[in-house]
Amino acid sequence: MNAITLQGLTKQFGANEVLKGVNLQIAEGEFYALMGPNGSGKTTLASIIASIRKPTAGKAEIYGRPPEQTIGLIIGTFIKHLQGAIMTGVGIAVITAAISGLFAPYSALPSPLQLFSRFYPVSSAGASATCVLLGEEMVGYNPLTTGQISLTIGLSLFLLILGIVLYSRLSWKSE
Repeated sequence: MNAITLQGLTKQFGANEVLKGVNLQIAEGEFYALMGPNGSGKTTLASIIASIRKPTAGKAEIYGRPPEQTIGLIIGTFIKHLQGAIMTGVGIAVITAAISGLFAPYSALPSPLQLFSRFYPVSSAGASATCVLLGEEMVGYNPLTTGQISLTIGLSLFLLILGIVLYSRLSWKSE
C-alpha cells in the first residue's frame, strides 16, 4: 500500500488553476522533496495532503484513506506507523512543554505564555513540584490552591479523553 496516493488532483482559486491533474504515488518508507518556483503550487499541494484545503477535483489518500481521516498521524505515518505516531506525540509534548514554561522560570515567560502555563496540565504539575521543593517565589504563583489543582486534574482528564476520541476517529487503525 502506498503512503500517499494522488490521482488527478486539481485545485482552482477562481479562474486560476494552481494544480492540474497531479498524479503521484509515494510508497511507505520513500522520501520525496517537493521543489519548484514561487507560485507553482507546492504549498497548495501540501495543504491538500494535510487536509487543510480540499481539491477541486481528483483524489488524495494517505494509506488508502482521505487525509481528513488521518490528520492526527500525518507526520507519524511517514516514519512507519506506530513508531512514527509515538515520535509525533513526543514532539508535540516537547513543543507544548517548551511554550508552557516547563523549561524556563515562570517569571522569564512573556505574559501570554504565563497565562498558558497556569492552565496547561504538564506545566501546572511541574510548578506544583517546584513550589513544594523551592517555594512559591520560584514559581510566581501558588499552584497548590484547590482551584488550581482541580483545574489541572480536570484539564488533564479532558485532554486525555479528547485525545482518545480524536485518535480513534481520525487516525489509522493497526491491522
